[in-house]
Amino acid sequence: MNAGEFIELKQYKIIGGCCAPPTKIPVEGPTGSTGPIGPTGQTGPTGPGIGLSGPPGAVLFYDGAGSVSTSSYFTFDPTFPPYGKLTVDGYIDPISVIFTKQGVTSGITGVWVDADTYIRYNDEYLITSSTPGSGGTGITGNTGPTGRTGATGPTGYTGATGPTGYTGATGPTGPTGITGPTGPVVAYIFDGGNAASSYVLGPAFDCGNAS
Repeated sequence: MNAGEFIELKQYKIIGGCCAPPTKIPVEGPTGSTGPIGPTGQTGPTGPGIGLSGPPGAVLFYDGAGSVSTSSYFTFDPTFPPYGKLTVDGYIDPISVIFTKQGVTSGITGVWVDADTYIRYNDEYLITSSTPGSGGTGITGNTGPTGRTGATGPTGYTGATGPTGYTGATGPTGPTGITGPTGPVVAYIFDGGNAASSYVLGPAFDCGNAS
């Protein structure tokens, strides 16, 4: 048995008798360890690339014929305040449109939802209804202008006299007047005993007799 036959016999089992040729049955051994990574191959040539042309802000889309294309009817302007503007000059056919509620109640252009969840077009309200076939009740409008002043009504009845007010405080005493000149001294004589007596001028006063 040469070396090659010996190696082959190590990989197969020999089944057979003395008169039958041996049958070789494969015997699977354990998987060997992974060999080392080979060297990196050479870099291939640069491809032709994709040549694109279109208007500024044009959005790329697949044209269905194996190419990426652009159109002046489908553009995006990132400088439009506040978050940019996507312009589609044509029909839009979405399944639904979801509007994000804004934190303001005015100042946005187009269709939008304000901070109170009302749908608006610019600053005008769009009336909606949850009942098919009927219009919804709109929100209360702004207060109208003040009307003209009406004619003056008739004079009312005179009311009852109110109660007398409190007496005010006494004012301060005025200054004493100037003393006049002294007049002549006159003495009267009075006869106290006679009620019918008359008064006469005299130097003394007669009280009469009290008893």
